Amino acid sequence: RLTGTYEFNPSGGMFSHGVTFGYLTSEADANSAGKDAHYKLNSWPVYYEPKVTLGKGKLKAVAKGALGTHITGYKRTGTIGELTSTDMGFYGGLGAGFRIDMSEKIFLNAEYEWVYMSNTSYRDGFVNSIMGGLGFRF
Repeated sequence: RLTGTYEFNPSGGMFSHGVTFGYLTSEADANSAGKDAHYKLNSWPVYYEPKVTLGKGKLKAVAKGALGTHITGYKRTGTIGELTSTDMGFYGGLGAGFRIDMSEKIFLNAEYEWVYMSNTSYRDGFVNSIMGGLGFRF
């Protein structure tokens, strides 16, 4: 999972909100009734992200929400042929993690995010992801 977030913290307090654009990819192999298949999904979520930051000093705990949409490309290849599709649907969930302030303008963060993704062409499902990152304040 790769993400970029523009976050706004109007009062410099514990509540902030932002807009996140991301990229998720997943692949799997399956064999059913002697037919092999390889699945690949590439998702581009865009969502609103409300956030609560708790703690004093350099180390802070973070809890967040995710509410938005995604565009996902789906590709299945195997012994029964190839199928490709692009779909759009709901993207929503929760996340938690921590942030370490390295300076006034730079921080490190790590988080776990659990989301539900729906669509019309293939199976809805849950996504679990872990991310580490580097952030900059402007």
